[in-house]
Amino acid sequence: MSLIRLEHVSKIYRLGSETVAALRDVSLESCLEAGVLAETLGQVTAVGLEVRGSGGPALSAMEEGVLRVDALTARDNAGGLVWADCQGQTEVKLGRVAEQGGAQGWEWFHNRVLS
Repeated sequence: MSLIRLEHVSKIYRLGSETVAALRDVSLESCLEAGVLAETLGQVTAVGLEVRGSGGPALSAMEEGVLRVDALTARDNAGGLVWADCQGQTEVKLGRVAEQGGAQGWEWFHNRVLS
């Protein structure tokens, strides 16, 4: 696995499967699929994340993906706050969340939510 660390960015590209990423003070706007997508076996940890106007959810976790996000602000994302795959050991852990607008609100689908 590779490690990617991003700090103080306003644009991010899709991270591949089995990637480990650490994000800090990141603001994302008008993303097509999701603000942050943890692909199959990917691990994303974020502190201070803002996602606005995504074409999908603010956060998405694919099969066996892991998302850990603290201090999340999500606004007007078409797919709501979180979507997660129901297969395998997919994990989503959220802390200090503020959400406004969006299609689905706090609705998400996965086999386990840790809070």
